[in-house]
Amino acid sequence: MVQPKIFYSFLSKNGEMLRDNGFLARCLIVACESTQGTRLNSSALPLDDGELKWFNERVATLLMQGVARRSKGEKSTIIQLSKEALVYWNSMCCQLEGHLAAGEQLEAYRDYASKFPEQVIRLAAVIEVFLNGSDSEVSLESMEAGYHIANWYFDHFIHLMSSCDCVGVKSNAKL
Repeated sequence: MVQPKIFYSFLSKNGEMLRDNGFLARCLIVACESTQGTRLNSSALPLDDGELKWFNERVATLLMQGVARRSKGEKSTIIQLSKEALVYWNSMCCQLEGHLAAGEQLEAYRDYASKFPEQVIRLAAVIEVFLNGSDSEVSLESMEAGYHIANWYFDHFIHLMSSCDCVGVKSNAKL
């Protein structure tokens, strides 16, 4: 959460270093448009009280489970991919790799693109555990949702980093 002018100033002075060391590739960054002046005129439907209650209870339950696990000295849970999710992930990785070569559409964004599969799988695991608990395996649906969320962040990364774009490649990150 940084003001745009400050971020762009910092990026213009330190962007190359931030990209070269891989820091920004490990972040989910986004440049959202300001909603100042329109927030009270929202036509969005209000969240159902039951949905909000379920969400808050789910967050509290997962936090309490984590605290209890650590206080007992138990190891972290490892969640596996379903067969369908693994096929999807492998296909995505192969398709992505072809866009990283010199002259290809993601050449200027190799730093972020190389971490993209990790972002997808982490998001998918979070979605799966949040919805179904850590005893499940990552479903194809969670993997697809993780992909779409990560891709949204990738699009924003490309937009934000275009000022540091050393080869002049402009691209939509969608594969």
